Amino acid sequence: MLPGAALLACYEGPGPLEPPPGSPGGACFEPAGTCDPGWTCEPEGRYCYDQSLPCRGVFCGEHGVCQPDDGLPVCYCEPGYSNAAYSLYCEEP
Repeated sequence: MLPGAALLACYEGPGPLEPPPGSPGGACFEPAGTCDPGWTCEPEGRYCYDQSLPCRGVFCGEHGVCQPDDGLPVCYCEPGYSNAAYSLYCEEP
């Protein structure tokens, strides 16, 4: 567990107002933006991330890996898994 991770939003199950499982900075809903201090809102995916280290704290699940792409965290999934439901989490479709 990352230092300070207990202070960050935790995933508790699927739901329209919850961040994806791999989103450590919480959910954000622009224009209000509800990211933890120091995190940036990515309004399309509705997740918060650290601009300086985009994959910091991102857990893509057992079947994916996070790689920065154009300054954003991106989960690349193993064959047979998808991040269609949550952009930062790989699960069976």
